[in-house]
Amino acid sequence: MMYTEPSKIRVAISYAFPRGGGAGEPLLLRLVRIVMTTLLMMAAVAIILVILVPAAVIGLVLVCSAWVYRRVMRLFVSAQGPNGILDGRRNVRVVNRDGTSQE
Repeated sequence: MMYTEPSKIRVAISYAFPRGGGAGEPLLLRLVRIVMTTLLMMAAVAIILVILVPAAVIGLVLVCSAWVYRRVMRLFVSAQGPNGILDGRRNVRVVNRDGTSQE
């Protein structure tokens, strides 16, 4: 078989950089490629899940604890505020409707 110069280059390139797939690929090579690709994808998903699931749980715990902290602080601030449960003032001054005070 006689090759012309461009076809020799094409043949050399096809040996150096084989294209996968197609009808000419051997069945065993195709099965190995499918299995290896599937295993690689499963490993990538497992690694992503190992990283993302704990990060999501930690983030959820942080958000919930910050929310609880703010609610408790708001409870104490409102209790210590004017007329709150922990307000230390004594209501000893009574203002009558006519504007005079009575002690």
